[in-house]
Amino acid sequence: MWISKKLCASHDIISKEKAVRLKEAGVGRYHHNVETSREHFRRICDTHTYQDRLDTIRNVLDAGMDVCCGGIIGMGESAVDRIRMAFEIREVGVASVPVNVLNPVAGRPLGESPRLTPEEILLAMAMFRLVLPKAAIRFAGGRSALGEHQRKGLEAGVDAMLEELGREV
Repeated sequence: MWISKKLCASHDIISKEKAVRLKEAGVGRYHHNVETSREHFRRICDTHTYQDRLDTIRNVLDAGMDVCCGGIIGMGESAVDRIRMAFEIREVGVASVPVNVLNPVAGRPLGESPRLTPEEILLAMAMFRLVLPKAAIRFAGGRSALGEHQRKGLEAGVDAMLEELGREV
């Protein structure tokens, strides 16, 4: 039995030319998160713009690769920001959406951000499912913030839970 594998790359912001070279090298999927909503982005990043991120996604799609694109919740954004992020992801047309939950660490950037409650996380996951009904919603980093409620993530519409080293579902 033959099992095909698709190479996935994650190299941050890239040009259309670099995207084409990756495709020619055998890469079939590119991971590039938008991180948050356009409105909230400037509060968390000052090295590049939200448009730079969207341009990379379009470059990759134009090169013929699939895109894995999600973001991080719990960075001080509002529920409206989360909704806007989901609609932006839907607009660019990706099939795989990893959703990460910030794990604030004192002394680090965003370390003083309040932790999201399990209810807030589950509500966000259900919202992503409603906005992106055909996408694979993947619970990525920070899923341990749900504690004993991780299984409820699947009930809220999550398709996959990515492994966190040393964590159990």
